[in-house]
Amino acid sequence: MLEKYSDNSKYLSGDYLVGDNFTLDEIKQWYKEEEEAYCELTGGKSDEYLYQNVNNFYGLKNAIKNINNTTNIKILCFGAAYGGEVKGIIELLNKFKLSDAKITIIDSSSEMLEIARKELKVDTVKANVDGKIDCLDQAFDLITCFGVLHHIPNVSYVFSELIRVLKKDGTFLLREPISSMGDWSKKRLGTTINERGLGVNYIKNLVLTNNVKIKKFNFLLFSPFLLLVNNLKLDIDNKVIIYTDYILSKLFSKNIKYNRVSIFKKFAPGSIYLVINKI
Repeated sequence: MLEKYSDNSKYLSGDYLVGDNFTLDEIKQWYKEEEEAYCELTGGKSDEYLYQNVNNFYGLKNAIKNINNTTNIKILCFGAAYGGEVKGIIELLNKFKLSDAKITIIDSSSEMLEIARKELKVDTVKANVDGKIDCLDQAFDLITCFGVLHHIPNVSYVFSELIRVLKKDGTFLLREPISSMGDWSKKRLGTTINERGLGVNYIKNLVLTNNVKIKKFNFLLFSPFLLLVNNLKLDIDNKVIIYTDYILSKLFSKNIKYNRVSIFKKFAPGSIYLVINKI
């Protein structure tokens, strides 16, 4: 569906997001196209997760360390696929002696949910097509959403649902790409059919229209450095590389554009990581 908007300047600006005003029928079509797309893209592999130290560096470690209560802790990992981030969360829970915790994964892929359920012994829930989360208000102490919303059409609604099920004073960790992720009119290497990043202004507006505040705001994954790391087959989750990327992303944060059609525009961080608290 995304290819229909490949020459639409409104959406290429990054201020507006393709899919946010879709009808239910359009959402259903998008969902069908994305439902198992990531699983197919990864080839069904569940043994490799590249961002655990990245997640910890930008907020996950402190978020778990600072969970207000020590009993009956509830954590939602939204779109956690095979549960890569969950393994790191479990390690942190054990480290901080927070053993009384229940983790739930919501995802669109039945195949990935089955793998996560068997390997990690966590609760798994199939995502609803319309984005509604079948949980009570203020159900979770912590919500993680790492690289997920850019796969979803009606992001503003799903974001509001995530905030709804987050406890007051709870923490929401969000990491998302912030560019168009290539030319939508063509098949793109390494992406699913409808992936597109969320513009920085769009993300800021999401926060403004919900009852939350940003505690930490960081750019990361500086595109040229990431390309170099990949070409040299280095570990992106290495702590030296993470910190180098942090510095480069900060230095080039003024160069952020959504539709990066020139080499110069690609000299910018590719993602954003927010630590959000519910007021």
